[in-house]
Amino acid sequence: MAEEKDTIGRDEPLNEEAPTPQTAGDAADAAPAADAPARAGKFDRLTQDEGGVRKLTGMYKNWFLDYASYVILERAVPHVDDGLKPVQRRILHAMKVIDDGRYNKVANIVGQTMQYHPHGDASIKDALVQLGQKDLLIDCQGNWGNILTGDEAAAGRYIEARLSKFASEVVFNKKTTEWMLSYDGRKEEPVTLPIKFPLLLAQGSDGIAVGLASKILPHNFVELINACIAHLEGREFQLYPDFPTGGMADVSRYNDGLRGGAVKVRAKISKIDKRTLAITEIPYTTTTESIKESIIKANDKGKIKIKKVDDNTADKVEIIIQVSPDESSDKTIDALYAFTDCEVSISPNACVIWEEKPHFLGVSEILRRSAEHTKWLLGRELEIRLGELNEAWHAASLERIFIENKLYQLIEGCKSREEAYAAVDKGLEPFKKLLRREVTLSDVQRLTELKFIRISRYDSDKADNEIRQIEEDIKSTQYDLNHLTEYAVAYYERIRDKYGKGKRAPHRTARVRQHRGHEGRRDQRQALRRPRRGLLRHRQVDEGRRVRVRLFGHRRRDRLYEGRSLHYHQGERQGLLRQEYLLHRRLQAQRRAHDLQRAVPRRQERPDHDEALRHQGHHARQGVRHHQGYAQERDTLYVCQSER
Repeated sequence: MAEEKDTIGRDEPLNEEAPTPQTAGDAADAAPAADAPARAGKFDRLTQDEGGVRKLTGMYKNWFLDYASYVILERAVPHVDDGLKPVQRRILHAMKVIDDGRYNKVANIVGQTMQYHPHGDASIKDALVQLGQKDLLIDCQGNWGNILTGDEAAAGRYIEARLSKFASEVVFNKKTTEWMLSYDGRKEEPVTLPIKFPLLLAQGSDGIAVGLASKILPHNFVELINACIAHLEGREFQLYPDFPTGGMADVSRYNDGLRGGAVKVRAKISKIDKRTLAITEIPYTTTTESIKESIIKANDKGKIKIKKVDDNTADKVEIIIQVSPDESSDKTIDALYAFTDCEVSISPNACVIWEEKPHFLGVSEILRRSAEHTKWLLGRELEIRLGELNEAWHAASLERIFIENKLYQLIEGCKSREEAYAAVDKGLEPFKKLLRREVTLSDVQRLTELKFIRISRYDSDKADNEIRQIEEDIKSTQYDLNHLTEYAVAYYERIRDKYGKGKRAPHRTARVRQHRGHEGRRDQRQALRRPRRGLLRHRQVDEGRRVRVRLFGHRRRDRLYEGRSLHYHQGERQGLLRQEYLLHRRLQAQRRAHDLQRAVPRRQERPDHDEALRHQGHHARQGVRHHQGYAQERDTLYVCQSER
């Protein structure tokens, strides 16, 4: 090692072809060499091949692109067909190989996966834990961590896992899987798994490669299936993300999951009393610990004023905040959204592998490709099934002809196998026109290998029933092939009914969207009404379609409401919230004025209330005018609950 260090020492000149002149005369003699080709740079010996040795820069030029391509294709970006990264695909394949219906230690699964994945066990275990926490493909047992608190899973020797029933039905099929050799050539692994479900959009994906990154947000299980059905039936659909941690999301700038979009997600904060707030749902990509730390930092900086914050999260989120006596709880809620992790912005970037190259596709296009791929896989399964049924019909019919016509007697007297095969084939000649394909040598061999006990116990009626059942199955399978779209829709409906209930986390993500008309605001007529139970609803007629949605979710005496807008007026972080709060107070004044008018049948009997009524009516009129102006200036905002 010392000799190698000396040969590439710091004092040795880097350019061997142009040694450093030792004297001024040598420098003068070297001056006329200017007419010669220009000398190479200072690091010439690192950029040329010399003595059959490849220098560093040459390796960088030739190998860096290979390295970047490897990271993109084989590490960080999911494939559009099955929605899995290579490590996830290998984990599922290894679990299928050792699957016997019982739980297996995670350490054992990691060891099995290392036969296919040429990297360390730590990366395999982390990927397996992430798959298990999504609660879709893997049935977990033990301490697998908590996505709400950020707690890590226990060691692989303590926790167990097995494939879920959903994964066993939807993910695997050896007959439709394309195989390739593993990295060492000892095993076979799938190129992609034949997943008949938009798994990529259901689970989401996050990965950083060389030169690009991929971030796909999770979506609702039932909504994805409904969107697949809508695509197959030729109807329009629209997808928005749904998060297992709950909260409220502004999806007006989702941009179909492409670059440049943004989703603002808020925690759900409720008031227990005047001085106590409770956070029961948190934004996606955050944990209760990170939210608690951000609240403490905001309090230290003077952005909010609180006495105490406690994290009581277990299976459900519960962060209790004690507000200072001299601070309003309403202002504290606004400050929590403004200065803590109770509100975060997520930038999606849907990047997938398609045809061995990375592509940026929107979530709608990814779902369309998934639905078409599922339809193709179902058609491929039906074709394989139809071929198997035809083979079964051919074998059963050939066996019936062979036994009922006693063609086995032709084998007597034959001295060789070839002679016996020729005799049986000649005996089948009159019956070949009754078959659906030609009789091959393998068919004849199978007939000659029938055991005598099977021939003696052959039941013609039972054989006829079996052939008749095979013919009915062939007819049914052929019908499904001819009506492949209807068959795929029925498949999605069966998956939705069987696995759609309780598949997602118990939280719901309320979504605040912008509703736009195709022809602008002139096509929108807006009206306010006050329905029962004090709920204020917004009714909008847009292009002839009447939509009634929940705008505010407060009751009469609530000071603030849930579902406040996540957009900010003219870039001011608190401006729009202040306008909405003033609107809410004015609407309260309108209700009080209405109640007073109902309580006083004749104004002449209560002259002392004239001034109060005039004052309340003024505020009510101001509230109506304010809301009408706000509705004209801003797009309609509403809150909806995702389907479950």
